[in-house]
Amino acid sequence: MDALTLWKDIKATFWSEKFWFPKNLTWESLENKDDGIYHPQLNDLYLVLPIAVFLSLFRIFLERYVFCPLGKNLGLKEEKYTRAIYYKALENAYRLNKRPCNGLVQGLAKQTDLSIRQVERWFRIRRNQDKASVLKKFAESGWRCTFYSTIFTYGIVMLFDDFWELFIHHIITILLLTFSWIQNMIRIGTLVLVIHDTIDPIVETEDLRSETEEEVSDEKSLPSLISVFNIRSNAFSLSLLLHIRGTFLIF
Repeated sequence: MDALTLWKDIKATFWSEKFWFPKNLTWESLENKDDGIYHPQLNDLYLVLPIAVFLSLFRIFLERYVFCPLGKNLGLKEEKYTRAIYYKALENAYRLNKRPCNGLVQGLAKQTDLSIRQVERWFRIRRNQDKASVLKKFAESGWRCTFYSTIFTYGIVMLFDDFWELFIHHIITILLLTFSWIQNMIRIGTLVLVIHDTIDPIVETEDLRSETEEEVSDEKSLPSLISVFNIRSNAFSLSLLLHIRGTFLIF
């Protein structure tokens, strides 16, 4: 068997439709058609590499030519630390432990023919050498601010049909968690998170079923809806009431 045949067999095994798809679905089902529905394609992932390279270069440009000059105009300075003299034994020890114990310092002093005070000073200089200057931290913070602001703005612009429902839902959740923390009801707030998140796998499973575009009758989807309703309303409320009752009985 030649290498080309082996590669074809591996590729066919990896992309086997029996493994990736349920019945009655093939890779052809994901091909884009003139029906207004776009299906993600494997070729879309090829854009990841050039986008990553572009973001890396764009970050270097912003930090070097925008935020560093801005920081200098604001009075920030780039500290220049003294570079430590290269000792192979000390460098190897520094990679393992930046703050060695006294026993290791004594051993390194004997190994490099330096005094204990010189070894300690070398490690102090070496640690300072790795420290980022205030100007560099300012430039990195500027990049992160730019990146996250752009992502946030993109998320606001690309509104989904249920955007405001999800937005209000998360705002209320944050307020409830904040209230539970302020009122020292930490266990109740934790319980809110646990019960809130346990329903997500069921909801996402239902979304996966609907995304397969299989014709499923209403009778098959009804149990999932009943499960969602029971966990959201009954299990959630009952658990909170029992927890609050138990808390009051303790006090």
